[in-house]
Amino acid sequence: CLACLGAVAEATQATHGSRGNPIRKVVNMLKMMEQKVAEEGEKKKDLFEKYICYCKTSEAELKKSIATAQDKVPQLQSSLEAATGRHKQLVTAVGQHKKDRENSQQALDGALALRTKQKEAFDKESTNLQANIKALRQAIAAVEKGKTGFLQTSAANVLKRLSLSLDMNGADRDILTSFLTQGQGGEDSSEYEPQSGEILGILKQMGGADL
Repeated sequence: CLACLGAVAEATQATHGSRGNPIRKVVNMLKMMEQKVAEEGEKKKDLFEKYICYCKTSEAELKKSIATAQDKVPQLQSSLEAATGRHKQLVTAVGQHKKDRENSQQALDGALALRTKQKEAFDKESTNLQANIKALRQAIAAVEKGKTGFLQTSAANVLKRLSLSLDMNGADRDILTSFLTQGQGGEDSSEYEPQSGEILGILKQMGGADL
């Protein structure tokens, strides 16, 4: 079309001579437009080619990324399964630890309860032992001094119970029982003075090293 316009312009110019200047201007303007359109076309072509290159490059990189991700899927799946397995193990371990702690606490509570009972029994036994030792010392002092007033005290009753509970010779138990029952009717010391040495020996033997 531009060539046709150029031909028309040249024919018109040949016909009209110098009056063809306006046509020349139009032709020149059209040629400038043609050059501008051609330049813009080259720019667009260059941009299009760059865009195509970018698309191809991006497509290649995208395919590479997809392939890399697909390659990592089995590894990630394996890691996930391993993590799930570890989680289950930890849950089981925590449950077992909690159960062990509860069992340990129960055992500790049982041990503390037993220790408390043992302490109570020991304290009671210790109190009884101290009372027995005190009664034996009072009895020994009374026999050594020949005093019968001891036989009317609570210490004499303690010795009576002690003579029945201790593992001792039967004859010694009878002698001690006879001694402890004297004085209940008001007898004087002369009734047991002949046996005082034997009684002292029995009392000291009952007290052992504590006396």
